[in-house]
Amino acid sequence: MKPTKREINAGNIPDDYPVIRRFFAAVFTIIAKGTEKDFKNFCVNNNIESRHLERNISEPWRQFNPQHLTALVIKYHISAHWLLTGSGNMYQSAD
Repeated sequence: MKPTKREINAGNIPDDYPVIRRFFAAVFTIIAKGTEKDFKNFCVNNNIESRHLERNISEPWRQFNPQHLTALVIKYHISAHWLLTGSGNMYQSAD
């Protein structure tokens, strides 16, 4: 499947913002796996204003709500360790 413009832009977030980059990598992985239909549905299902996330893609230095990370960890089983450090697997282990 061809990446969306939003996904391409998120992939171009500067390395100075690694947690933001990993957040969006996880979001687009969740969408690619079919867990969420698309970006808009991801936002609606997690009570996130899509325009705020759009702004974080284009301006990653802007304020980012850490609660968004919590949603990935609790609801989608994304590894908190991976989100914060980039080490290990994106998904939590079965332990």
